[in-house]
Amino acid sequence: ATAGEKITINVTITDINLTAASVFYRKTGTEYVGSPMSPVSGDDYTFDIPASVVTTAGVEYYIWAKDGAGNEATNGTAALPHSVNVSAANQPPTLSSGGVSPSSGKTDTTFTFSVTYTDADNNAPTIKNVYIDDVAHEMSSTDTDYTDGAVFTYSTTLSKGSHTYYFEFKDEINAPVKLPISGTNSGPSVTEKASKPGFIPGIGIIGTSLALLGAALIIYRKRRK
Repeated sequence: ATAGEKITINVTITDINLTAASVFYRKTGTEYVGSPMSPVSGDDYTFDIPASVVTTAGVEYYIWAKDGAGNEATNGTAALPHSVNVSAANQPPTLSSGGVSPSSGKTDTTFTFSVTYTDADNNAPTIKNVYIDDVAHEMSSTDTDYTDGAVFTYSTTLSKGSHTYYFEFKDEINAPVKLPISGTNSGPSVTEKASKPGFIPGIGIIGTSLALLGAALIIYRKRRK
């Protein structure tokens, strides 16, 4: 059984003159509580041990029945009850410290999105995405101990303009968790990268032509001398 979840007891009691049927239950180490069982159909009876009793300490119970002639019977006893082992409930993961660095840049800037994933049960995430402008990108981490928080990252360049993002993770048991819980985070802001100095067509050719012309004038002057 799992802590915090009810335990359903089903039993078949055969007697043509059954007058009472009860289950006695307790959290291990405490006093028994008796409650009548509900008939389902024919000789079948059922009872739900309340979730509040179901803890990692364990649960013990036994069944008692009595007929019209005063005959009593039990399945298990107070001294030798049925025992149910109870495991701790699986805890949902959490996300924290989500962000992007740098918060602004140019179209050739590499932006790194990061978030910390924590799972008390050390369950690895089966979904680990950052949504940038509503498009999913899978994140990664080298840390496999999720109990104390593992940082997941995703790096990319972005187009010019203002962007939004959010994180969504899920382990193998629980529903997805999102950061922020609703809406999106703004950023980063991206501008066009600076242009490199341009080449002006013809400058090199003109320069070469002028140099050749200068050389021709020098040769001409020497000949006239």
